[in-house]
Amino acid sequence: FNDGWTTSNPNFQNDFTTSSSSDYNSVDFSPDGKMIVTGADDDYVRIWNVTTHVNLRSVQGGDDIRAVAFSNDGMYVAAGMDDDTIDIYYASNLTSVHGSISVDVGSGDQVNSVEFSPDSSLVAVAIGRSGNGGTNGEVKLIKVSDGLQLGNGINPNGEDRFYDAAFSPNGQFIALAGNGDFFIVNITSRATITSIGDPQASVNAIAWSPDGNMLALCEGWGGQQSGSRGVRLTMYNYVTGTSPWYHKTTTSCLSTEFSPDGRQVAAGVQWYSTDGGKTFVLDTNTGAVRATLGSSCNTCPEINDVEWSSNAQYILTGVTNNGNSNA
Repeated sequence: FNDGWTTSNPNFQNDFTTSSSSDYNSVDFSPDGKMIVTGADDDYVRIWNVTTHVNLRSVQGGDDIRAVAFSNDGMYVAAGMDDDTIDIYYASNLTSVHGSISVDVGSGDQVNSVEFSPDSSLVAVAIGRSGNGGTNGEVKLIKVSDGLQLGNGINPNGEDRFYDAAFSPNGQFIALAGNGDFFIVNITSRATITSIGDPQASVNAIAWSPDGNMLALCEGWGGQQSGSRGVRLTMYNYVTGTSPWYHKTTTSCLSTEFSPDGRQVAAGVQWYSTDGGKTFVLDTNTGAVRATLGSSCNTCPEINDVEWSSNAQYILTGVTNNGNSNA
């Protein structure tokens, strides 16, 4: 499939911006690319029409919607709340399938991400400490069929927090983004297949390429321990176990996603310094920057989430903008 738009067109243009006084923490496209779902800290999950930009339906969830995701079959929407719960909704009407589902692991923890498995049977919930204290986090797998947890929570190395989780395209493995390392775990056996401690700080987001060969790691700022290494979007080759390239930024990388054909990867960053509030589009093989979205400033919005539409015509971002938030 030769998709020239995603491989060579640098002329991205802003199609639509919706503003809010609340932060848009998470966004996602429906599988057919016709709708988007947003999660905001006003406690609402909303579904929008991509073409008309109309809010089709909404539901008030728990406290502060931190993460949302469409299932790959288009039937469900998952939402992670700041009250240690998730909910699975029917996408058609946003009614709850099982009611509120507790994913609490103890004190001082929070939901950082939700993601459906490729066959839409599971929701992976990445949980971490909300501060320096509290209970260690884990990744829970919730069954869509009954809302119950599949097996024990996953934490290969006693990590204190997990920021993100991504299923492999074949659904056999899950990549876990931790605090200074990442893991690849076999879902059935729970065996740790790969453990990498190279990141110098939090791995805020992780994405698996459509062919299953590459992983994009979005690293946070690690203070002095980052040193001359800087903050990075790092590309990791799962097949060879090597990192062919990395892209340095002046501020924390918060979100990343591959284009549908896997030839490009988008990364959204925090607000600070010259790269603040930008979304970079890079070549998966070389790391060359294909496009930079957003202006250069030190107080720009931060890109909490970035997603590609299934037809690669749109890049969607969830943005925090110092009191004026956008998607």
